[in-house]
Amino acid sequence: MQSRFSPLDALRAIAAILVVWQHFAETFIKIPGVASQGTALHDMAWQVDFGRIGVVCFFLISGFIIPSSLKPGDDQAIKGFAIKRLLRLYPAYWLSIAVAILVHGLVLDQVHGASTVLANATMLQTFFGEPHILGLYWTLQIELVFYISCALLFMTGVLHQPRTLFLACVGFLMLFGVSQLLFKKVPAWMPPKELAYAPFLISIMFVGALYRKAFDAHWKNRAINTLAIVGTLLSFGIPALVLAAYWLADLKLTDSPLRFGYSHLLGLLIFGLGLLYLRRPPGVLVWIGKISYSVYLFHPIAMTLVASACIHYQITGWHMSLYMLGGSLLCLLMAQLSYKLVEEPFNQWGHRLSSPAKP
Repeated sequence: MQSRFSPLDALRAIAAILVVWQHFAETFIKIPGVASQGTALHDMAWQVDFGRIGVVCFFLISGFIIPSSLKPGDDQAIKGFAIKRLLRLYPAYWLSIAVAILVHGLVLDQVHGASTVLANATMLQTFFGEPHILGLYWTLQIELVFYISCALLFMTGVLHQPRTLFLACVGFLMLFGVSQLLFKKVPAWMPPKELAYAPFLISIMFVGALYRKAFDAHWKNRAINTLAIVGTLLSFGIPALVLAAYWLADLKLTDSPLRFGYSHLLGLLIFGLGLLYLRRPPGVLVWIGKISYSVYLFHPIAMTLVASACIHYQITGWHMSLYMLGGSLLCLLMAQLSYKLVEEPFNQWGHRLSSPAKP
């Protein structure tokens, strides 16, 4: 396969665009006079939860890629995996923390305490009881748990068995179901929502891993295809069940059953269609996909700068599309700089450090 799988880059771009659209729309509609010019861009994103659709796509992509990056028979695989993942995630992430602290202090008069900053630097701040400096950091914690799960399965020699991936999917679903029942009986034990929701999202990642197995077998291995289908029915049966309960019995199993159900099923649909039909995606999507991690990290900062500047200088009452365009251009500029100055050099360094020494 190619070193960069362009359909996946295009899917990353689509996922990032959906997340950015959701957050921009929720913020820019609060600028005075914007709502009176039309709310269609906001309403579209809110009705089906574009942000959650993007997150589901991102997690399916992670599942598709991460387990396969641990090559069987490589004695240094875990070391190389850890180096590349750490240098892939943390440098750009730390840069976003630094820029966010600066912008929040100068623009919002918001000061983050030392304990909050230190906890956020680990990417595991929720486990330390500290808030996220940027709200979107919650997804990165789930990514880390998935990486650790894959590493442990690899160390036991079973990661690349499709049945193991299926059992991991089922296991995390069972953990999700049991924990939800427990939290309903003992509400005092309920953790932050993102942690309670994490086992379900990790099961979705393992569905993505099953798709990779089926994809590598050119969809011709009936046993793998069956595991992928059953895993999909189990994981995505939950949002389907939430929708069915609401439609048939007017029963709300979540706070927003329609948004919860639609967003997960649409995320799966977009991922599947992209994997099957995005053979030669447009270059602009491939580029945005390549810098999508920095787009994800820096778009709330661009959003804050644009919204604050528009309110301060009374650039109000315009159509929301203009604010979204301005925010997108600033976000892409910041993401490109982050990618070129931080992401790309550290990724290259990670590959050099994890490559076998040449004689």
